[in-house]
Amino acid sequence: MKLIGIMPRILSKIPRKIKVSTKKMQMLATFLIFVIFILSLGVTQQTLGMFSRSFAATDSAMAAEFDVTITAPKEFGSEQGESNFEYHFLSGTDIQGVVFQVTNNGGDEILCRPYINSNITYRVYIDGDEVTEFLVPANETVSFWLLIAPDGLDTNMRNAKLFVDIQQVKGR
Repeated sequence: MKLIGIMPRILSKIPRKIKVSTKKMQMLATFLIFVIFILSLGVTQQTLGMFSRSFAATDSAMAAEFDVTITAPKEFGSEQGESNFEYHFLSGTDIQGVVFQVTNNGGDEILCRPYINSNITYRVYIDGDEVTEFLVPANETVSFWLLIAPDGLDTNMRNAKLFVDIQQVKGR
């Protein structure tokens, strides 16, 4: 009979021990999750820092300094701070030519590429030779002819812009 009396006592203590162990395990798990969370904050900060630095473009090249003046001919009138050129072609064989000057006051040679947008037919000439680009030595001036032809033009007025792309030759 003593055995029967001891069994219920032992069996009644087992759930308490299990409950105590479960509470201890929950506290331990909560503590470990908290520690992992704190450690992950530091790791995340470092990882995000490295990730953002990987996208930062760093370039050790020197920026080019230009001191270039482009002088437009007198046919270009100034209106509201912009130079405008208006010409009405008289026939299909009419060609209009204007002379520009590019003065390079900088210390390095530059490469110039003039072009016109809006599908306007044009040619660039220097000293009678057709070119698509030309060099302007340091502290010199180069004149170029811009010839515009009516090829493909109709009676509708078109707005086009002349651009001169300038690049430094040294260190390309």
